[in-house]
Amino acid sequence: MQEATRARHSELGHHRAMATSAEIGSLATTLEELTRRVSSLAEAANADEEETAVELFGVERALSGALRRLRKLAEPRD
Repeated sequence: MQEATRARHSELGHHRAMATSAEIGSLATTLEELTRRVSSLAEAANADEEETAVELFGVERALSGALRRLRKLAEPRD
């Protein structure tokens, strides 16, 4: 992180941490919805679209992993 950015973050202190946690939670919610939509598309693919379904399930796995990581970041720290 650049020094100016680091200084700004320390100046904001606790309030920045709260906003960041809320923002991460919001992103997690959005990502969860996107993951559901991709999953639905993959499950709805017919036999002619098998390659597309395989790719969509791969995307779903990647999004699910990203969602787990975001949720972990949003957890309160001791």
